[in-house]
Amino acid sequence: AVEAADLQQDKPTITKGEGKTAVLSCTGTDGCRDYLHWYQRKEEEFRRILYIKLTDGTQAKEPGYDDFVTSKDEPGKDKFTLKISKLQTKHSATYFCACWGERRLVQDLDYVRKKPDKTVYIPCKPSGLSSGDYVHWYQKKEGQPFKRILYISYGSKSLARDENHPQKDDFSAREFDLHISETKLDHTATYYCACWDSHSGKESSGPDAVQN
Repeated sequence: AVEAADLQQDKPTITKGEGKTAVLSCTGTDGCRDYLHWYQRKEEEFRRILYIKLTDGTQAKEPGYDDFVTSKDEPGKDKFTLKISKLQTKHSATYFCACWGERRLVQDLDYVRKKPDKTVYIPCKPSGLSSGDYVHWYQKKEGQPFKRILYISYGSKSLARDENHPQKDDFSAREFDLHISETKLDHTATYYCACWDSHSGKESSGPDAVQN
């Protein structure tokens, strides 16, 4: 697994009239490795909009996001922008930039690659949160949006499952680590823990792949 870099956004939520153009910025990309990703969040559903290769500026958009463009703000500057042209009601959302840094977490690959009917623990080590904050776990399957599985109170360690997740009963947590008992082929996905800082709008997360 790779650790997320600490990126800064001035306005993760935009308020603009229809037909206008909105521009969001993302700084701190000097700590990124290879790509910068932009995500759209509506309620508890996440979708990646596009990603850009940091070395040459090549970008790839997900289907349905032709209205979005990202670019480096100025040559030599550590700042990228996301531009949304001709705003419509469907663009109402919160937007996040994310990238994975150079520093790696030490993890045995066999730890997350299990045969069916085995038990998997995926670690998450949040820090710097207050007692009123929450740690969320998301599942990302190929070609599908992010789906929240559960969330945990940072203060009380109490757990709540997301009732909208079809596999919610297959997951639990120990402290903030995700626990999957009796793994199935349908659990094959990438799993993310995320900590929302309500004061800054920053996201801290890291991916772990589970393959059966």
